[in-house]
Amino acid sequence: MPRPLARAMLTILPLLTGCATGRHAEKPVLTAHAVTQIATRCGAVRGRFRPSRTTLPSADFTLRADDQGDAQSSPTVRCLGTALDAYRHDYFGFAPETKTTPSS
Repeated sequence: MPRPLARAMLTILPLLTGCATGRHAEKPVLTAHAVTQIATRCGAVRGRFRPSRTTLPSADFTLRADDQGDAQSSPTVRCLGTALDAYRHDYFGFAPETKTTPSS
């Protein structure tokens, strides 16, 4: 095989391999560990991972009682949304922390 042809093949091979596998790797599936880390990093009280057998997993986050949970004004909700964009998931929900009084 002539050298220029061999050199051209070596140059094209990685390009073809990249086209076959795609330029960007697929996002990882959301995990319980990731939910815990995201809750801690974003200032949520806790995060609850909800696995699913038929769809992608989901997560629920408990916000501090003084957080309104509005995506426009809550830095916590914006942080949760941004952090979850890195994962494949079905949905995420959030609710304010409730203070329950112990029953007598």
